[in-house]
Amino acid sequence: MAKRSSSSFVRAGRLRLGAVVAAALSAACHPPPPMGPVRLEAGCQDVTTLQGRADTAASVQWIGPASPDEVRTLTAWCARVGPALVHTQGRTHAGDAVSRLAIISWNVHVGRGELARLLDDLRSGQLTGGEPVQDFVLLLQEAVRIQPLAGSRARGGEGAASDYAFLDIADWGRDLGLAVFYAPSMRNDQPPLEGHQADRGNAILSTLQLTDLQVIDLPFERQRRAALVATVQVPDRPGASAPLRVASVHLDVWPALLPSLVDPNRRFRQVAGLLESAATDSLPVVIGGDFNTASVRDPLITNLRKQFPESVLPPSCRTKYRFCPDYIFQRLAPSWAATPYRILDDKYGSDHRPLVMVVRREAVTHPSDVAEHR
Repeated sequence: MAKRSSSSFVRAGRLRLGAVVAAALSAACHPPPPMGPVRLEAGCQDVTTLQGRADTAASVQWIGPASPDEVRTLTAWCARVGPALVHTQGRTHAGDAVSRLAIISWNVHVGRGELARLLDDLRSGQLTGGEPVQDFVLLLQEAVRIQPLAGSRARGGEGAASDYAFLDIADWGRDLGLAVFYAPSMRNDQPPLEGHQADRGNAILSTLQLTDLQVIDLPFERQRRAALVATVQVPDRPGASAPLRVASVHLDVWPALLPSLVDPNRRFRQVAGLLESAATDSLPVVIGGDFNTASVRDPLITNLRKQFPESVLPPSCRTKYRFCPDYIFQRLAPSWAATPYRILDDKYGSDHRPLVMVVRREAVTHPSDVAEHR
């Protein structure tokens, strides 16, 4: 029997000790908290319109962790940002059905993204194989909203941030005539114009109507992260539409680092909080966002691919420098089909490359249509 060297015993001992420590820490970690309706008493759950007026008619459901400790933490973060921004109507459709829809997921790098140029290229067909695009949904991360400080004489309303280095999400919605759903996660630390304050978070913009709006406060890690969920009403026939559920998410970067090595549950807490609310019914769903992962081999992405087997990830994925934090996952109905999403080469002013996916909907024969032709 061969003798083992003292160094091999040391190495084996270290491995066993590491396994014991990891097991102990993993056993001590807590599972994802239950999610449910939540009220953060800080004013950030109010709703305002593109014109800056309070919108009491806009229905937004707020969901978050039920833990009192997490509610207190999220409320403290919530107190530093403004209200949600809602404008549910997109362009007017003259009874025409929409059978083709582009979905773009993009981290706009704290409002620096050149959205107008991106949409010009999208509408011209440059991003979709030469096929022009009329209708689309934007799932944005790190969108910025700028508002005058209370009591300030600073110019507010439309164009208030025209001299600011970042493009304001309200200006995007107004100038482009889009439906807008924005809810800030945190205050933007970059100093804005004098007499103004800025916050940032996720946004959903669309040429089509948005309904069933939800803000999902994800389980807290290092920063407050509020995911957005909405139903896009895709015109089907006069007076009818086909619902498509969409979500924009930006996970905290901290759980992707050292804590996730000793507590794997931290990697899944925030995603579990989103999926519990966004993908539990029978509606087709598309989730896009910045998951703050390094590559497609990350266990979090492996788990999501199992839950969304229809999703086809690009063979080579680099969306930010040499890393791959950005993805689109979908689970569609039989009448829907999606092309594998494309990672654009042009960053359009951001530090992330946009992802573009085209969703097509087959014509569906309605019972009333059959009756009319009898």
